[in-house]
Formats: sequence, structure tokens, C-alpha cells
Amino acid sequence: MPNSLISDVELLWVVRAVAPARTRVIADPLPIDQNSAYLRLRSLAKREYLTYINHNNSDYYEWELGTYGERRVKNAREDAEIPSASETDFDAYFAGRELKRVHPRQLLTILSVDPDAWHPSTTFYEELPYARVTIRDVLHELVDIGAIELDDSEQTYRWRVTDRGSDALAAFADPEREPPEWALIT
Repeated sequence: MPNSLISDVELLWVVRAVAPARTRVIADPLPIDQNSAYLRLRSLAKREYLTYINHNNSDYYEWELGTYGERRVKNAREDAEIPSASETDFDAYFAGRELKRVHPRQLLTILSVDPDAWHPSTTFYEELPYARVTIRDVLHELVDIGAIELDDSEQTYRWRVTDRGSDALAAFADPEREPPEWALIT
């Protein structure tokens, strides 16, 4: 699993092409959800690659490249890391990358490393390049269908794979078996 579905320079490249733009406009062609895009944009802003405007303390930001961001995109273009944005269809460029939604298989794989252990939510946050809320939503969906269980103690959220989840993971690995419908996303 790659650490990131898109590189920092690719994100900067998209921002440059659509700036000034809101997070949802920037996230639209990307293979990550809007929350993940926002977190990445904030991180780039903290490192001074981006600047943002918050109009009248509203609920949205408009993002633009800062000096470092412009330099990084310019260098990437010169090194042929990225094509010209004006000649690129972003949807086609990012096609084939991971989905904007956490795949249940990713979560089951992490839990199956030690199937008897309880895994804190931070395990998933550190391993997967998705927003926390996105990961939590799929974890709760997996609990609802019985593929994983949630520790009901008073501690932080901890998760463990069930037999149903292990069976689904085995079905993904076996070409002779069809994974359960709930484990497939489109």
C-alpha cells in the first residue's frame, strides 16, 4: 500500500491549475475524499507551499500556491514528473488509482496481521491515507455486518476481525471463491 494516493507535487499541480479554488473543487478529480484533501492542503499550507483565504470567517477556504509551491511545481514540470496541467484530463490522469473510499479489504488485512488482538483506531490512521472519519465510517459498517467487532469496554475504540471477516479476506485471496457482496465496493 503506498503511503499516499497522490504525491504532494501532484496535489500542488492540481491546485495551481484550478486556483483560487475551494477544497471540494480541488478534491473532485483526485482519488481521495474531500476530508483527506483538506488535511493534505492544510499540511502543505503549514509548510508554506500553499496559501489560503478564509472569506469573512466562513466555512470554506480558497487555496492558491505559495512561493515554495510554485517552485516545486515548476521544478517537477522541468523534470517531467508531471505533464502540463492545461493539456491534462485530471480524471484520466488519476484513473486507476485507489478509490476515494476505504476498501473493506484494506481494513481486514490490517486486522488479520494479528487476528486475536484488539487494534486501536490509530493503527488504521497511521497505515491508510484516508481521513479519520472516512476510516471510522467503514469500520462501523464492518461492525454492522459482523466482519469485525468493536471492543465494548470503556477504553478507546479498538477493533478485531471476526470469523466472517477472516472468511471474506480468504475469499479475496482465492480465485475460486467469490467475495461476499458487502465486501465489494464500486
